[in-house]
Order: sequence, then C-alpha cells, then structure tokens
Amino acid sequence: MASAFFQPVFSRPSPHLHPQQPSYLKELRTMTSTSSPVSIYNSSTTPSHLPWNTYNYCNAPHVSSRHYQVPEQAQGGKAELVYLNVIQRHHKRTPDNLYPRENELNSQEWDCSDYRQVNYGVDLGSSGPSNQIYHKTNTPSWHPLVPLFWNGTCDQGQLTSGGLRDAVQKGKDFFSVYGPNGPSPLLRRGIHENDVLFRTSNSDRTYSVAGGILKGMGHVGGSFPVHTQPSSIDSLVPNYSCSYANRIREAFQDVAEWKDHLASKAQLFDSLNQVVGTGSRSDWNSWIDHHFDALASRQCSGHDLPTNPMTGSRVTQEMADQVYLEGDWEYDYIWNRAEGADEYVKYGFGVFLQELANNLKAFRDQVETFKLKYYVGHDGTMVRLLKSLAQSGSIRWPALGSEVILEVWRSVDDKSKGGKKLDHHVRILSYGQTLRSEAKLLTNAKGLADWVPLDDVIRHLEGRVPQDLLEKCTSS
Repeated sequence: MASAFFQPVFSRPSPHLHPQQPSYLKELRTMTSTSSPVSIYNSSTTPSHLPWNTYNYCNAPHVSSRHYQVPEQAQGGKAELVYLNVIQRHHKRTPDNLYPRENELNSQEWDCSDYRQVNYGVDLGSSGPSNQIYHKTNTPSWHPLVPLFWNGTCDQGQLTSGGLRDAVQKGKDFFSVYGPNGPSPLLRRGIHENDVLFRTSNSDRTYSVAGGILKGMGHVGGSFPVHTQPSSIDSLVPNYSCSYANRIREAFQDVAEWKDHLASKAQLFDSLNQVVGTGSRSDWNSWIDHHFDALASRQCSGHDLPTNPMTGSRVTQEMADQVYLEGDWEYDYIWNRAEGADEYVKYGFGVFLQELANNLKAFRDQVETFKLKYYVGHDGTMVRLLKSLAQSGSIRWPALGSEVILEVWRSVDDKSKGGKKLDHHVRILSYGQTLRSEAKLLTNAKGLADWVPLDDVIRHLEGRVPQDLLEKCTSS
C-alpha cells in the first residue's frame, strides 16, 4: 500500500483539514483497514461523504452487516463459522489525565446526570440481593481542592452516556453479522450464558461497555456474568508487573531517535504548557500521551479546547491536530518500531496471548464450551495485540471501540468427526476488515490474515509467549 498520512477532519459544515505535515510523518503508512486520508476526532459519527472505514478515533470502524463479507472460501455454503474471539477497546470516556488547575480550563461542565453506574451485591445464600445503588459524583463548592477538578457530575476516566450509546450500537452491529439473521449466524439462538463469555478489565468503564454491547445484542433477562482476573495479574490491560519489559522500554526511550523526537516537539510542548499549566510536570512532557488524552476526550464529547482564563491563550485546533499526529508516531515507535519493541510487547502481553492460544486449542480439541469469547480492554490492550499479530505498516493510536475479531471457520464436508481431523481455518478482522500482516503463519499469499490453518494461528500465538516470562518479569 502506498505511503500516506492521515489528516484530522471534523464533522462540521466545513471540515477542517490538517495543513502540510512534517516530512517524517509522511512516512507513517496508512492502516491497512482504512482507505481515507482523513481522521475524525470530534464525533462518533463518520460523515456520510467519507468512506465507512475512515479512522474515527471517537468510534472506530467495526463489523456491521452493511459492509461485512463472508470469506470467499465460505461462500455458497462451503464453510460455516463455528467459533469467535473478539477483543475491543472501551468506548468514549472523560479524560484520565487532569490539568494542574483543571477547573479553570473547563468552560463546559462534564455532565453525567444522564448516566448511572449501578453496583450492588447479591448474597447467594439466605439474605438475597441488596438494594441497587449507583454512583453519583458531586464536588462540593466548599472543598479546598475544587480548583483541581472540573465542574459537573462526571468522575475522572468515567464512561459517558455517549460512550454507552456507542457500545449499544456496537452490539447491534455485531449481532447484525453474527446473530441468527446475519450473514455469519454463529449465535443462532441469541445470547446465552452457555454460548457467550464476556471478560473485561477491572475498570468500571469496561464493565459498562460489556453491558451496553449485551443490550445491543438483544440480551434480555437482567444479569449476565462478566469475568475478570485479579487486578495485580490481569493480562488484558495488561496490568501485571514486568521489570524486564520496563527496562527494555527505558532503554529505547533513551536513544537519539526518541530524544530527537522530543526535542523537535519542544515548541509544541511549550505552547501547550503555557495554556494548561503543565510546564513543571514531567509526566506531561516526557511524551504526548497526557495531552492527547485530555484533548481527544474533550473533543469526542463535543467540548471546546482549553483556554487559559488568565492569559486568554488557548489550545488551537492546529495544535490539537499536531498532538494527535504525534500520538500516532509515539504509539508506533514504542509498541511497534523501536529496537526492542517486539521483546517489550512479548513480555508485557505474552500472558494474554497464551489465553487466546488456549482458547483456540480448546476449540480445536473439542473441549471449548463457548461459541464466543468477548474481551473489553483498553488502548494498551489493542496496540499490543496489533503488534503481536504483526499488523503491516504503522500502528496508530487504537481508536475508541477498536476491535480485533478471530473467526474460526469449518468446511461443511468436515462436519462429521469420525476420527477425521476437522478442517478449520481462521480469518482475522481489524477495524472491520481483514487484517494485513507481516507474520507468515497468519497470512495467505496476499499478506492477508484470511483462511489460515487454525494450527498455524495457534503456533504463532504460542511463539510469542516467552517461556521465561515469570522469571524475567519478577527479576530485580
């Protein structure tokens, strides 16, 4: 695919196109799942005049019956879909990173009065369920630390009602493909606990997204189990500590290319710091991550960019556009392109890849009891997964709601067991389209992860699980 770069576009009457980009950014190849030279950062809705698979950070392109295609090898009833693993990022939320004087920089409240995070306990013994309770965030005016938090009723990093609506629609679109009336009707009898397993991180926002997806899929009947791992060893975020992986990252962020990158962006950082007061904060100046999160979270929810009330200086749209481009560059460098990035991802994400391999082996060996395993994680989940699957080209910052789907197909002629080895093949979708990969075990002659033998996919995943992971991750 020809080299190109993405220009942010905003769904206003006159879309804003990013001006000429620095030359090194032109070297970032487009994601193979997209075909538009623009990107969206301020709406969950992709304008109708743009291709459906335009990169939309606020709500990623994903599978839907409107554009889904059955694999060529399965057309005409030659094969049937028999198993799915899905991994996706959560949907829209409030910023995770707060400015030093956050309150002063928000002309609009973060209003979550239209969203409830409901929690309650159920004693499976004698006492039964407790009262249903829900979070209600309030910041009292008398609180001495009010300047450190925004006005409104949303908490830091909280899923918004808009994010929940996107999750519900995501469930509808997913079910339009894999439900009983879809082109690949794996879930012929709807959503049942015996067929579908959901696993999330231990974050409220991933729980809530799982609930929204289930609603969109048409699940009725109230409760549904969502599986998690203990926080300290959760492989989905990933959240387990790995000192060896940390040392690798420290090393490749201490080389000339990374230092030159930060030095070349000194003016951008200075301009941002002057507006939002982060000049003395090393976590805001050692990479663009915090600025990206703070700006994109606002714009995806329709909020204005920050203005300093004392000086009148403001973050312009051009500055925000540059932040988004730098975020893409940094994510690609850290998790994909840097010398040592592959080793860093193997040790930091190997446990989750073992889980995926175990799932596929259990299915192959006919001991899997579920038809669908659905994971809801974070941007760190997705960027590591795409690297682990050797996505071709550069890896952009994973959009909200971005997904990877592993479809397992079985040739119709091999339905009968009878001691015969079943003919299973895998297709991998990313951002709603077949993944293009550099991994030989995952691809056909065209470089696509399409109709690949199941055993080859298992071999690839297991090959990325270091045998000495426990030893190296716990070494001092």
